[in-house]
Amino acid sequence: MIIHTVMSSDTIYSLSKQYGIPEARIITDNFLNPTQALVPGQTLIISRPSKTCSVRGGDTLDSIAKENNISVLSILQNNPQVHSGKLMPSQTLNLSYDRPNTRSLIVAAYTGDAALDKIEKYLPYISALIVQYSTRIDDGNVTVLPHAAPIVSMAKKYRALPLLSLDCTNERGKWSGDCIARLLDSPVSTEKFIQSAVQAAKENGFSGIEVSAAGLDTPSGYRFVDMLLALQGVCSENELICTSPLFPIDSFDANEENIVDIASLVPLWSYIWDDDATAAPAAPLNKLQEALNSDIILHNKEKILLGIPTFGVDYAGMGNGYRKQIQSAVNGLLLTQKHHITAEYDENTHTPFIRYNDNTRKNSERHIMHYEDARSFSEKLDLLDALGLGGVNIMSLEYDAPVLWQILNQRYSIQKY
Repeated sequence: MIIHTVMSSDTIYSLSKQYGIPEARIITDNFLNPTQALVPGQTLIISRPSKTCSVRGGDTLDSIAKENNISVLSILQNNPQVHSGKLMPSQTLNLSYDRPNTRSLIVAAYTGDAALDKIEKYLPYISALIVQYSTRIDDGNVTVLPHAAPIVSMAKKYRALPLLSLDCTNERGKWSGDCIARLLDSPVSTEKFIQSAVQAAKENGFSGIEVSAAGLDTPSGYRFVDMLLALQGVCSENELICTSPLFPIDSFDANEENIVDIASLVPLWSYIWDDDATAAPAAPLNKLQEALNSDIILHNKEKILLGIPTFGVDYAGMGNGYRKQIQSAVNGLLLTQKHHITAEYDENTHTPFIRYNDNTRKNSERHIMHYEDARSFSEKLDLLDALGLGGVNIMSLEYDAPVLWQILNQRYSIQKY
C-alpha cells in the first residue's frame, strides 16, 4: 500500500496510469466521488491486492470463500463495499493482501451513537466492541438497556468481544465523572456497584466491562484505583475482561503512581488523547510521542491500545472546536470551496488541516478544521509499531473514517475471538 499526496496536476486517470491500477480501485478504496476533482494536499491510498477474483452468476460469499480456502470474514474485511452480502456478476473482489506486519493487532472500538447498520459495517475489523450509552446506574445498581441486546449478538456474529461501558450520565444526558465519584463515596456503594456491574454484564452476554476514571479529582482517583482492583478480581473470577481508558489530560491520571496501578490491573488499557482545549487536532502525534515515551507506558506496552480519533475538529477563531464527520465535512469543503482551499499538513502535529471561510453566517467567520487522513492515520500506526503497542482503540463508530479501516486491514491481521 502506498500513501499518495495529490499534486495540482493529478487526476484519478493520471494516478491510474502512474500506478498501473484501475481507476475504479482508486475510487473504491478511497471512497471518492468520481465527478469531484482531486485537491492538492489530499492523500489517497494506492492498494494492490495480492489475489482477486471476478464474481460469477450464482456466486455467494460462502461459495467464494470455500473455493479460495479463505473465510467469509476475510472477504468482508477486504471488500467493505459488500458488507451487506450482495454480489454482482463480474464484480471484482479482493481476496488477499501481502501484509507487512505478521502479528495480530487488537482493534477495539467505541460504538458512540452509531446505528446498528454502521456498527455491522465495521465489525469485521474489530476485536473488541465497547458498547456505550447502554446502561442505567441508580444508587449503584447497574441495568443494561434493551437496545444493547442486538449489538451484543451482532458482535459475537463477527467474533468480536462485546464490552459493557459503564456510562454515568448527568441530567443532560452527557457523561459525568460525578456519578462515579458518588459511587466511590463508601465501601458499601462501591461493593454494590461492582457486584451489580458484573452480574449485569454476565446476564446480558457481555465479555467484559469498561469503567473510566476520567474527570475524577485526586481523592476520588485513589478510591477508583481501589475499586478497579476489586472489580478486576471479581471479573477474573467470572471470566470477564476488565478495562479502563487513560486520559492523560486529567489531573488524576497524570499522576504516575496511579498510572502504574491502573496499567498493572487491567488486561486492556486504552491511551486516549483528546485535546479540546486549544485549536489543535484531537490527537496530535507530537503530543502522543511525548506522552508515550516513558518507562511506565513502555513497561505495559503489549496491553496498551492507542486511541485514534475518527472525527475532525472544526474551530472558529481560537474558541473551542466541535467534532465533525471527516468524510462528509472534508468532501463538502472540497466541493464547495475547492477553488479557494488546499489541504495543508502540519509537520509538527502530523495532521492535515483546511482553512476556510464560513460564508453561511451573516458575518463570515474564518475557520480551521483539523482532521485525519490516510497519511496521519498511517503515521499513528507507525508510532504504534515503533513502540510495540498492543493495538488501537477507535473513537468512535459514530464518525465515519472508512479509509482507516482499509489501512488497518492492509497492514495487519486483526485479532478475532
